[in-house]
Parts: sequence; C-alpha cells; structure tokens
Amino acid sequence: MSSIFFCEHMDRRDFDITVQILTTLIHGSGVARNKIKTRQFGAIKVMKEMEEKGIEPDSVTFHSMFIGMMKSKEFGFNGVCEYYHKMKERCLVPKTPTVVMLMKLFCQNGEVNLGLDLWKYMLERGYCPHGQALELLTTALCARRRGNDAFECSRQTVERGRCVSEPVYRMLETSLSSNNELKKLEELKGKIQKLHSFLPPPGTQLI
Repeated sequence: MSSIFFCEHMDRRDFDITVQILTTLIHGSGVARNKIKTRQFGAIKVMKEMEEKGIEPDSVTFHSMFIGMMKSKEFGFNGVCEYYHKMKERCLVPKTPTVVMLMKLFCQNGEVNLGLDLWKYMLERGYCPHGQALELLTTALCARRRGNDAFECSRQTVERGRCVSEPVYRMLETSLSSNNELKKLEELKGKIQKLHSFLPPPGTQLI
C-alpha cells in the first residue's frame, strides 16, 4: 500500500493522522527496495501531505528524510542540503545521531562550511554538539589549514563545560604550531585544565 493511498484511506475512516504515523511512512519510503515506488510515493510527497494537513514535522521526520535521500541517487547530497535548510527554517534542533550523520556527510563531501554552519546553528539553539561531531569537523578544518576555526569550535566546547578528546587536541596542536598560534593552544590548554579542576575524578558516582 502506498503512503499517499494509506493517508487517503485513513482520512475516509476519520482516523487522526499524527506526525509519528507520517514519519514512519517517510522512513518506509526512504528504505524501500522498490525504487519506482519510492520515487512515486516517497518521502517528499508524504512531507507535502503533512504540510497540507497542518502537521508540523519534527526532528525525527527530518532524520528519516535525510536517511532516505542519502540512499537515493536522484536526490542524494543536494536533497539533504535542501531539507537541512528547511529544518533550520523551522528552528528544529536535530538529535545527536542526526548531527553526527550530517556533519560526516558535509565534511566527507568537502562542504566544511556547511559543517561550520551546523555547528553554529546548534550553539545558537543552546546545544553543544557531540564530541564525535567536533572530531569530524576538526579533522576537516585542519586538513584545509583552518586551524583557527577548529580552535574556535574547541574553545566553545570547553567553555560550555565539555572536554575535547585527545585526537582533537593533537590535531589542533599540529595545526596551530605550524601557523605560529601557540598562544591560542596555551589558552585552550588552560581552559581544559580549569575545567578538569571542577570535574569529579574518574569513576566517581554522582548521587
């Protein structure tokens, strides 16, 4: 049964169509093996159905959209970018798996500026991205000799009470040393040491 037909069938029977139901349909469309049906009754049409019915998509809806488009040759990376911007327009905050997935996709496709955009967006919404997202972004930035941008992301992480991983620090150490930015590295090191002084010792159980 197609997604659109299913929605129409539920309408005739006066069922309430929720964002959870439509998100499930979007996920099913995205992972369907029958590519013809996926194109014909796929996630984008279901998304339009949601808009027509006044049902706002949530972060899970967009996560399913991203997965489906990443599997699609027809939409692919450009489709993900389009819906990433739509997600931002709705001021939705993606969950950690979505952030890491998008960051990996952006960085691996050479779109490090989109990775920085995602990073800044999360901070603006009051969230500090997961450490894995920082590692992906730092790797991409340092590979492009943008150690200063990588430093800023790490500084923002530490200032929000989260430690940076050893690989991130080592990448910054290499990048900033080659750019004669050792003062910034010392600044970051001082912030990390200060943060550690406030954190409980490893293995401490918090009640």
